[in-house]
Amino acid sequence: MPADLVYLNGRVHTVDPDQPKAEAFAVTDGRFTAVGTTEEIQALAGPDTQVVDLRDNLVLPGLIDDHMHPDMAAENYFNVNIDAEADTWDDFVATLQTYLAADPDGDWVFGGNLDYLENDNGTIRMFGKPSNKSILDELVSDRPVY
Repeated sequence: MPADLVYLNGRVHTVDPDQPKAEAFAVTDGRFTAVGTTEEIQALAGPDTQVVDLRDNLVLPGLIDDHMHPDMAAENYFNVNIDAEADTWDDFVATLQTYLAADPDGDWVFGGNLDYLENDNGTIRMFGKPSNKSILDELVSDRPVY
């Protein structure tokens, strides 16, 4: 039975101690079915097989970016989530007002960053507003904002 996909002419690191390096591999039904030389794997191609020429590029298995910030996810969920809810300045102001109305007795307002808001009087890139922390004082005057 021909493979669904064959990848040829690569530098494949397999992490298999019995065969640490290969040139090619075949995939059928989403699973690796063969690893070997380009000639061996090319023989597994049929008329409907998709052939990918790796052009001597490196293939490394199992690299997954599991970089996470669960603390930031919790902050965004329980506080003002600027990145997910505010595409414009008006959206940001509305999101902030909704948050303030839902927690009128809160001690602090916590939220995401505004392009790392600085007191440099530059521009908040995401909104085109002046980058000065005092801009938040205009929106929230009764409690600290972080």
